[in-house]
Amino acid sequence: MEFDSSKYKVQKLPNLLLVHWVINPGLAVNELILGQRLPRVMLTDKAQDIDYVPCPHCKAMNDADLWSGKNSFGHWFGIICPECHQKIPSLLNLTSLLVLFFTFPIWIWLKLWGEQKWLEKEKKRFVFSSTKKAKKNRFENFKIGLLFGLFMFCVISLDRYLDDRLNPESMLAYAFICIVGAMIFGALMDIPSFKRRS
Repeated sequence: MEFDSSKYKVQKLPNLLLVHWVINPGLAVNELILGQRLPRVMLTDKAQDIDYVPCPHCKAMNDADLWSGKNSFGHWFGIICPECHQKIPSLLNLTSLLVLFFTFPIWIWLKLWGEQKWLEKEKKRFVFSSTKKAKKNRFENFKIGLLFGLFMFCVISLDRYLDDRLNPESMLAYAFICIVGAMIFGALMDIPSFKRRS
């Protein structure tokens, strides 16, 4: 699918942020548990600064806000086009790929049994999104990132406590690492949720 580079800024591999999505093991959690997916190609209208997700099947230019906020979750089987209901090609994290490879006997039954039901649910979600777009809280992803950081801090601290390796100095270091990680996590969530720039 060709795009007018004078009108659109095309974001696709090897864009560094997209490469990071593919190689960062932590983002497998986003894909496998939260169901966040990132399309292989995203476009930004240079004149209006609006993000689009093009469909290679029907050539529709889908408003990226369709996958923002709470709608950025639950896309375990991929991203579908609201116009033709075909799957839009999306990236897959390498760690996710390995996990899926080794757990194939488990999830293949979920795919065979649940994919069609999921597709029907996705169609209903798009109808709701197109009739009423929720205003996204600017700090929503940041708050989610902080919760993720707090969770990681608790897990690390518990692990160190059980091994009798917990001390004030290490707790400060873990807190710093988790805060930085939370900020990065929150910022990266703006990529798969396709936050419209204001």
